[in-house]
Amino acid sequence: MLVALAEFPVKKGKESEFLAWFAWSNAEFANFKGFISRRLLKPKGEGNYTALIEFENLADFKAVGDSPFHSVSARRILPLLDGNLAPRLYEEEVLA
Repeated sequence: MLVALAEFPVKKGKESEFLAWFAWSNAEFANFKGFISRRLLKPKGEGNYTALIEFENLADFKAVGDSPFHSVSARRILPLLDGNLAPRLYEEEVLA
């Protein structure tokens, strides 16, 4: 399983628009092959929202970035952010 953590540096005053975008994009993510889940973590105090995204594998996750949805989503989210997104990728370590 592939896990991605993506921090969203949301501009002050844009939180409600961001939450609406996240709900919309969550519904879109569900249409992709290999999608498992996508959850939004709210910071305690100061900090950025963080998405915890799970896909069956890296290839399925990358297919989202290569899709038309990705550019539409980026056009909607980038004006709401104070910085860029750079998700960190992890693979589940299966222990015997």
